[in-house]
Amino acid sequence: FENRIDYSSFTVKVLEAKAENTADHVRQLGSRRYAHKEKALIESAKHFVWHDEWREGDAFDFFLKELHFKLRFMRNSPYRFWSALLPGG
Repeated sequence: FENRIDYSSFTVKVLEAKAENTADHVRQLGSRRYAHKEKALIESAKHFVWHDEWREGDAFDFFLKELHFKLRFMRNSPYRFWSALLPGG
């Protein structure tokens, strides 16, 4: 859902080579920034939950909105078929 969620508001980037120091990196954020990221994570979590019935803002709703966004792109581009966007398509 990269078009709908600001992942940087609740994630921390850590180089793969320094993955064993992730906890130290998170501790260096400071309590205020950590609290901000934690709040953003809690608010974003609802967008990753799939319910039995449709709910505004849940994973199924975001999935449909992403498809609608891509449909609009496809409709207004020279690429009319999904395979045209694929390498060798």
